Amino acid sequence: MYRNKRFYVLVICMCVSLFIVCGFLLGSNYVKGLEIKPNKTYVSIKIEKNDTLWSISRENMNKKYYNTNEYIKELKHINNLSSDIILHGDYIIIPIIN
Repeated sequence: MYRNKRFYVLVICMCVSLFIVCGFLLGSNYVKGLEIKPNKTYVSIKIEKNDTLWSISRENMNKKYYNTNEYIKELKHINNLSSDIILHGDYIIIPIIN
């Protein structure tokens, strides 16, 4: 009887240890995905004469973006643009990170 009790205690300890290790490994990956993301808003602006995606991005992006190319890529994605061509008088949606 005593031997069976030790066996069950050993099995329970191993299960608890395994549960803790798995929880730690899975939990740490989950926490990595929960980075704090800045608050992003979107504004529609009218494209003026001689505006380019580059000039719009330089005027409206801030230090939260890594570089101008990243901002332009997001502009193109948001506005469903397949090229860098934008037309005077049209409107474009731009992201602004607070």
